[in-house]
Amino acid sequence: MNRLVSTGLTNIRTSQSPIPFAGKGLFAARAVARNEVLFNERPFLAVLRRTTESKSNEVRNAASNSHCHLCWSPASSSSPFAYCDTHSGQSAHTVDPHTSFTTKALARLASLPGFDNLNYHQQKELQLSSGREGAFSILVTHLLAMSLADLLTTGSFANSYALFGPLLKAKEKPLHAIPQEWTDDYNRISNVLLTGKGLSDLFPLSWYADQLTRLNLNSIACHFSNTDNTQRMEGTAVYLTAAMMNHSCLPNVRVDWFNDNTIRVIADRDIEEGEELSISYVGPVDVASAREEDVLAKRKEFFRFNYGFVCTCPLCSGKKEAKCVDEVTI
Repeated sequence: MNRLVSTGLTNIRTSQSPIPFAGKGLFAARAVARNEVLFNERPFLAVLRRTTESKSNEVRNAASNSHCHLCWSPASSSSPFAYCDTHSGQSAHTVDPHTSFTTKALARLASLPGFDNLNYHQQKELQLSSGREGAFSILVTHLLAMSLADLLTTGSFANSYALFGPLLKAKEKPLHAIPQEWTDDYNRISNVLLTGKGLSDLFPLSWYADQLTRLNLNSIACHFSNTDNTQRMEGTAVYLTAAMMNHSCLPNVRVDWFNDNTIRVIADRDIEEGEELSISYVGPVDVASAREEDVLAKRKEFFRFNYGFVCTCPLCSGKKEAKCVDEVTI
């Protein structure tokens, strides 16, 4: 069971059998009404890119230092791994094992020689980016820090990579095909985290490249405003359960956030029991023009190139959605 899902686990199921040319998939465990929240989930990995002041439209590029790195609420101090009032107390860490584990792992990361220079470079690249990709090297750094802490304390990856590794990834790239930019980023990370004997063999460049493709297929761009609508947050996160949902150009669910980076998965229409839950990876689609041959071809090529699949949703194929009857509860 995913401990990061706070409510709604009984509303969803996953497929027992692989779905051809798609991810694992999520299905409704019961009939769901339109606008009903199916489940809430906190992120396994998350990076806040920036905040925008709504009144002045001022972009604050140092957002990650002035907001809690766990939930993105305003922090009581400014540091690479700052905390809000809720997450600054030891009692909160004790109640939530994942928060406690992540906090300790990232605290160890921040204490390593060379971290300040690595963090400066990664944050600079993050603020210059315009999409999810700018956060990927930071997310892999955090995953690596969590995996090393897990290995040191438990002798396994049960609380870290074992949870992230099963997510779908692209076909492994041969070393000669790995972009130089990825190699440079890996070397900077390796010089800080993988200085111990054998660690670079355990987490080689090919491992780093694999995690980047997992992030491309499973991370999501987050956008939300705080309670009084004075600030808008933008970031990138990985949700282990929500990541199982497959794409449709005519999705039956949407995602939303309210005041922090906990994702809410909401029914966009009435959903029958056993029906697969789907989201749009690209936002709303103009149905009126979506079936035009050139528009359809461009959309299919976009998904093939960026996500490695050919979209066969009802809009693209003209067929009715198939329903899975072979399901098990998560």
